[in-house]
Amino acid sequence: MVKPGEPRWAPRPQGTARWIPQPPYEPRPLVRSILRLVCWPPMFLLGIPLNLAYNSILYIFKRPTFGYKRFVISGLARYLTGSLGLGAVYAPDPDHGKITPAMLKLYGDRANASVKTIPPIADSVPRLPIVQIAGNKVRPEPVTAFMVAPKTAAGTSPKHIWREAGKDEKIIYYVVGGGYQTGHPLQWSLAWDWCNESKLRVFAPNYRKCLDNASAFPGPLYDFLAGWQFLVEDLGFEPRNIVLNGNSAGAHAIIQLTGYLDELMETGWTNWGLPAGVFACSPWADVTASFPSVSTNWTNDWLQSTTPVIAPSYARHYSSYLNSPYISPALITPPHATFSRLAKAGVKFYINVGSDEQLRDENIALTDAMTASGLDPHFLLIEGGSHCEFVFEGLPVTPWPGAGFSWPLVNGQWKTLLKEIGFDGGFDKAEVAEVVTGEKE
Repeated sequence: MVKPGEPRWAPRPQGTARWIPQPPYEPRPLVRSILRLVCWPPMFLLGIPLNLAYNSILYIFKRPTFGYKRFVISGLARYLTGSLGLGAVYAPDPDHGKITPAMLKLYGDRANASVKTIPPIADSVPRLPIVQIAGNKVRPEPVTAFMVAPKTAAGTSPKHIWREAGKDEKIIYYVVGGGYQTGHPLQWSLAWDWCNESKLRVFAPNYRKCLDNASAFPGPLYDFLAGWQFLVEDLGFEPRNIVLNGNSAGAHAIIQLTGYLDELMETGWTNWGLPAGVFACSPWADVTASFPSVSTNWTNDWLQSTTPVIAPSYARHYSSYLNSPYISPALITPPHATFSRLAKAGVKFYINVGSDEQLRDENIALTDAMTASGLDPHFLLIEGGSHCEFVFEGLPVTPWPGAGFSWPLVNGQWKTLLKEIGFDGGFDKAEVAEVVTGEKE
């Protein structure tokens, strides 16, 4: 395993990938329903038992450092998430703009939440070359956004939750993962917990998913920029009072957003500034899937392959630009100007990844590139961790024994970032002082 500071290996030749650069199948709703009706029964009745048997035998030969249940259930998760989609893009989420009763039942005692539609980015916002590539195939649109607010005596009304920024008020801008195919920002406990513990509001746009030509990249980036515009211009937050937080594709997104904000400033458009910090949990940092751990950690991780559907759908307008820092930041050649400027601006970067993840090596390469550019990110390698498994900690039933074990480590790293940038006012000081190494002030 390559560690930060060691020489990087050579990824696949630039412009190549493990997948065919063409959009995946996009069935109409009726066709999708018929395919499910025909294909799902045998996939459940035959596929699941065969998958369990196969992974049970594989476990005997692999002898991983973790338990049988995790190994077999991870294999089953890869099978289900990869096969039940039938090689097509995901269906749109019917709860895209909702706070469901299930979410409130699980997490509603921790914080209040509200949803609204925010405007798209204004025509006056410069369109940098990276978004010009797609032309008019993808346009800015209104965005569904959620706000999670601490429970206080001040009230639970939407007006209070969406109030303008107070004097020097801090806020968390959270982006959920899901491979740009799925994901609701309130489906996991993260936004609720981080709001409850920090006593800060959490803003979370439910950006468009890359399911067709009109929603592929740069569609999500337009939505992230609309969220930033809303916080800065509509609610009046100072950029230095905003911290970005994301996991998986959401972590990729906040690195991308920060890069765009930096380039805006480099062009002389300084209206929006830069965030105080970036907290990236297991970012999807190489869309080409060209690093070794994608293969070597395949059976250790529950993550489905990104190559059949996820990557081709996301980058369908950018098949010739897969090595762009906006698309695959792990493939940049350091020193990189954006990272160097962010270092000079004092933007703090925190990154974590599990040692058993398919995305492990690309995260190490990304951290190396940042370090070589002068950014000095805080890097946490979670021994024995699979992809973002800390999200399982908040579930009523965990998928395997010990799932979610890394939550204290990730949450500790998060609190360390908040302390460093002065966002820790709502935490117990002794608790914040305990960093991920276990040391105390």
